[in-house]
Amino acid sequence: MTLDQNGARYLHVRAAALGASFNDKTIASVRVIPGDTHQEEADMNRFAHRGLLTFCLLAIGIGQALAQSSDEHDGHDMAAGKASPETTRIKFADVDLLDQNGKVVSLEKDLVRHKIVVMGFIYTSCTTVCPMVSSIMGKVQKQLGARVGTEVQLVSISIDPQRDDPQRLNDYARAFQTGPGWSWLTGSPQSVDATLKGLAYSGDFRNHSPQILVGDGNNRFWTRYYGLTDPTELARAVEKLSGERNTHAKHTAIAMEHQP
Repeated sequence: MTLDQNGARYLHVRAAALGASFNDKTIASVRVIPGDTHQEEADMNRFAHRGLLTFCLLAIGIGQALAQSSDEHDGHDMAAGKASPETTRIKFADVDLLDQNGKVVSLEKDLVRHKIVVMGFIYTSCTTVCPMVSSIMGKVQKQLGARVGTEVQLVSISIDPQRDDPQRLNDYARAFQTGPGWSWLTGSPQSVDATLKGLAYSGDFRNHSPQILVGDGNNRFWTRYYGLTDPTELARAVEKLSGERNTHAKHTAIAMEHQP
């Protein structure tokens, strides 16, 4: 006969003592001989040890997968030191891209123009650098609050357009995005390549270090941050650009008032 409820509970306890676990379907397959406690305990130990063996095999498999992932990302610069920002001149390619909702967009005309922008480069199957870059940008979004989506625009561009379609980017974005104002972009390989070239981004799958661009969409000179940059530093850069923009607007208004 099969184990009753108390027997099943006991089997769970015995398995836990051996560092293993298994589901109710496995328990249901255990058959014991009435009154034969030695046979019952033998069955329990056999299934518990089987669960422990399964756990060990899974651990080995996970370890191998992590090792393989490490090999695939050997060229990634995981250094968490202070980023070294540099001024860079950028150009926006006149191409169509797709956002995470499948909408056709122009990076310059629809997203960047008139906005202060924080831009990162990722691909969804990356397990090292890219989640860190996305996490940093997510923290920037939280720090800037409601300004993201109005004055500020976040942009993440996939460098793997052949695999990262809008749906995949949408699924990926949910782990990091907390509100509007963050566009995740992909497109044809040709369009993405032209976009990355204009932004002077030269990374690839096996060798790309963390990079984040911060700039004013009305200006062609932006700041490029290398490494895992402190989100607060990026938020301060946005604040500085916002202040410069407001100062320029005031000076322009004063100059117009004094025109004859």
